[in-house]
Amino acid sequence: MDPVVVVGNCQATALELALSTNQEFTKRFEFVRFPAVHEIPKTMVPDLHRAVAEAAVVIPQRVDEGYRDGLGLGTETLAGIAGSATVVRWPSVYWAGYFPDLFYLRDDAGQPVVDGPFDYHDRTILEAYGSGIDVSGACRLLEDPERPSDASAWAANATAELDLRGRDCDVQVTSFIASTFREELLFFTMNHPANRLLGVMAQQITELIGVPGAIDLQGLPGEPLGSTFYPLHANHVRALELRFGAELTAAGTPFKIRGVEYAPAQAVGLFFDYYAEHPELVEINFESQAG
Repeated sequence: MDPVVVVGNCQATALELALSTNQEFTKRFEFVRFPAVHEIPKTMVPDLHRAVAEAAVVIPQRVDEGYRDGLGLGTETLAGIAGSATVVRWPSVYWAGYFPDLFYLRDDAGQPVVDGPFDYHDRTILEAYGSGIDVSGACRLLEDPERPSDASAWAANATAELDLRGRDCDVQVTSFIASTFREELLFFTMNHPANRLLGVMAQQITELIGVPGAIDLQGLPGEPLGSTFYPLHANHVRALELRFGAELTAAGTPFKIRGVEYAPAQAVGLFFDYYAEHPELVEINFESQAG
């Protein structure tokens, strides 16, 4: 079978799984797999370049040439190494429309703090803690559809930014997101697309490389990128006019953090406990997020 190399962030492995649900694809191709670009050690880059040079199809995610100090993971570097192979460029699919309140906690040097129990923090929860509101009060804020919302602007800006970043890619997703995000959940976090969107991307790739047949999302092992999901805020659901959103608010949906589910009050309590243990981070982030 012909070798295929998919290069990208955590979305790359999920995309491989989606491509594998097309039986015609699996009959013709086999993956030569590598870690996500942020995890590839410098010593492995020559192996990646060799695999790309020998591949029949190379599927690189859009990566700047200067990424990781120009280590050799840039899209155009890999496309050049691929030679006569078929190259299908795809975007880093980042869309914050559902999640205006999610952010990375940062230290005093401005670096993201991701070594704690949470990858993401929620602006409403942090502001509630910093304002002296208790856990129950914070949960009521998450469930209140009457609070002001800037989600519509976030969604429009997120779509425009993704469209700009993906203009030189072969795979295009912004029109699908813009037409579909109100009808069904397309993202679990800003950079973790749901199977529905992965399937659209994988289908485009198979068509671009001339493989017949369809992607079968039923063949995926659950949601590969669904290990973290924070309930949608009721005010954002209302502002975005989400057809499905009422089912995914904190009124009845658990938090899912690194694969573990927590009732909303339990999750908010964990955030509050973390902030009590790290007052310096609260001080650094509270005003910047509130502003």
